[in-house]
Amino acid sequence: MGNQTIDSWVFDQDLGSSSVSSQNFVERTIATSLQINNGENITLNGEKERGERARFDYIEFIPVAAPAPAPEPAPAPAPAPEPAPVPEPAPVPAPAPAPAPAPAPEPAPGTLSFSDTTYSINEDGTTQGAVIVTRSSGSDGAVSVTVTPSNGTATADNDYDSTPITVDFADGETEKTINISIVDDSEQEDDETINLTLSSPTGGATLGTDDTAVLTVVDNDASSPDNG
Repeated sequence: MGNQTIDSWVFDQDLGSSSVSSQNFVERTIATSLQINNGENITLNGEKERGERARFDYIEFIPVAAPAPAPEPAPAPAPAPEPAPVPEPAPVPAPAPAPAPAPAPEPAPGTLSFSDTTYSINEDGTTQGAVIVTRSSGSDGAVSVTVTPSNGTATADNDYDSTPITVDFADGETEKTINISIVDDSEQEDDETINLTLSSPTGGATLGTDDTAVLTVVDNDASSPDNG
């Protein structure tokens, strides 16, 4: 039945009868859980023995609830979304190098010169114009220079002291007045000259172009009366 073979059953002939009644009705469940489709053939095979009234009366199919359909398979879970790419951090610009500190200015000791090229002094030592040494183009640090008197028309020791004079400038000083020692004699004579020269600067100072000067010694002796 439905391409399945069902168990065999034996019907007792004593239960059979030529008349139908509840006493000779035999009911047997011959199969369960069979699925019979429309159009299928049902073949019942059996042997009738002598004396049996009837082999079969009818077959009743008792429908049962259709089996619940198999549950639909759960849909496969959606794949997890790809994680959003982590943006690359913006490159941090390298800090600009700190500017190099401005170099300290070089010290400027200055340039040493006479303030003028000619000076005058009275024979008695009073000046008509002081001899001045100047310091220009810088006054950093202590510097010095040597002033050396030498013969012009005047004679060393007889007319003046020829000992070299060291002129010292302190830091920031820009001008120095020097004194030339003059010999005041009683002789009447013409005005005489002494040469002045700057040399040997120290402390990084240099000599300027006016590194020489002429000092004129003005005679202060009155002329003798003419007794002629």
